[in-house]
Amino acid sequence: MKPSTLLKHYNWCRYASAKDADGYKVRPKNPKAKSFCVIGAALKCGVLTKLRKAWNKKYDKTSMVDWNDYTAHSKTQVIDRLKLLGF
Repeated sequence: MKPSTLLKHYNWCRYASAKDADGYKVRPKNPKAKSFCVIGAALKCGVLTKLRKAWNKKYDKTSMVDWNDYTAHSKTQVIDRLKLLGF
């Protein structure tokens, strides 16, 4: 599964790679995870290294974490960026 597809079915979050239904931080592969940041979604899908390479090539100096936590404004915006990168 691609991270963009995962985020279509789950919630998006900031300030943690994944959170449970109560908003507590959990690891992305924890079965209780119900929301993911861009990195958490990539970790859950097993494509973090490939996504980092594609991200760094296209968005040279923009950190994925900073973009997810401080720049992105919606789940749709995150999904669109992931799709643009082929993820």
